Amino acid sequence: MQPLQVEAVAPQDLGPQEWALWDRFVASGRGYESPYFHPAYIRAAGEVTPNAGVAVLRRGGRVEGFLPFQRRQGLVQPLAAPMTDYHGPVARPGAQIDLAEVVAQLDADRFRFSGLRLAAPLGLAAASRPAMTADLSQGYGAYLARRKGLHRRFFKTKARLARALERDHGTVSFSFSREDEGALDWILARKRAQYRRTARHDIFRCGWTEALLRLLVETADADFGPRFAVLRAGDRIVSAEMSLAAGGVCHLWFPAYDLGFARYAPGMLMTLRTLEAFAREGGRVVDFGAGGEPYKAYFADPADSVLQGVVAARASRRTWDGAAAAVTRCAPMLARARESYVRRFDVVAACETTRAGWLKGAAGALKAAASSRGRRPAEGPAGA
Repeated sequence: MQPLQVEAVAPQDLGPQEWALWDRFVASGRGYESPYFHPAYIRAAGEVTPNAGVAVLRRGGRVEGFLPFQRRQGLVQPLAAPMTDYHGPVARPGAQIDLAEVVAQLDADRFRFSGLRLAAPLGLAAASRPAMTADLSQGYGAYLARRKGLHRRFFKTKARLARALERDHGTVSFSFSREDEGALDWILARKRAQYRRTARHDIFRCGWTEALLRLLVETADADFGPRFAVLRAGDRIVSAEMSLAAGGVCHLWFPAYDLGFARYAPGMLMTLRTLEAFAREGGRVVDFGAGGEPYKAYFADPADSVLQGVVAARASRRTWDGAAAAVTRCAPMLARARESYVRRFDVVAACETTRAGWLKGAAGALKAAASSRGRRPAEGPAGA
């Protein structure tokens, strides 16, 4: 097999031929059924993400695939991390992509990922997590009948809460639209308050992450774009969510709810309306993302798995990872603590591109991770 050649280019420098190949690769691979692999998302992310790039992967002069990424000193991450829930090489069917070789040719130490989709991972030491999806291909009625058969009490309770919300606060209404109409500002204000309340890093403080959301709102593409779900009681918004949709798949993304309405489970009520609305417009799948948060089991089933882990380019540069792994193999408690630190620092590194921002974020992450034991878990994305 001929060696792999890796060329790093800016996303905006990909030409019509490269984008045509991208579309062909996406259409031929089941793992790419996600808005995060749509060219419109990559172009928008490339426009606002600091130090963005696309690795063009060639073998014998033929393009084998593309890997969108962002550079953070010696670390490479998925493009627009931590915003991009699913990521990985967009590759020709059957292509053998050695990510360690890609990272080495990008002159980086390591590549960290949390939602990697890769058809044939080569030598990856990574944890697997199922993506949780709701199948709407037979329509919302068939979907709801299946879920009620599994969780009748849950759905009965949600119907009671919907009636109580309307009785106590006025007519309940719902909208599901491509148009923002102020929903994004409402969501951002409450997400940032949630990050403060739960001692998590404010991913919108750095600026470029919010700029990405606003650019996506302006993106005009018949097959790609945001969706805004808004649930109201009377004239008041009680919950709202920005999702991304492409090719019949809607990925739930940034939900928020008014804490004053928590007793009505407004996030759950909004999710049910979202599923119904997306099915009505012909949607096939609603993706709840990877991870096993308990609330997801009421709405969705495990689907294709994604990977979380790290690929190092050179053994000599793996001192920290190797030492940490040796220690944590002997002490599972240390392994869990290390994973908590790593996740928090990865988010800080992804968002913050100035030294001052990184130092402030890292100090906050260290303090939050050290004091996280005993704190109630962060609020689930579906609300209370």
